[in-house]
Amino acid sequence: MEIRSITPCKSGPDIQHVIAQLDNEVDISKACESLKTESEDVIKFLRCSEELGAIRFTSGAMMVLVYKSGKITVRHAPSEEAAKGLLGRIAELVE
Repeated sequence: MEIRSITPCKSGPDIQHVIAQLDNEVDISKACESLKTESEDVIKFLRCSEELGAIRFTSGAMMVLVYKSGKITVRHAPSEEAAKGLLGRIAELVE
């Protein structure tokens, strides 16, 4: 996985917006099933659309989008470290 960009969110300078790219495409159906196994403390409001090729959920204050292409965006991350930790866990579950 490659971190492509880390920028301040529009909602505040202390909040991060992180874009990452996985090495492979994501099978939305399988990834969604894997993400469903996570605790609701980690993943809430999970929505999956094979038609759109995307998965959306929240983790704490962070909003996450996972695309079939392997692109992952994390918005409203309280820190770069929090975003990277979540991205690592997502990569384990969806690859």
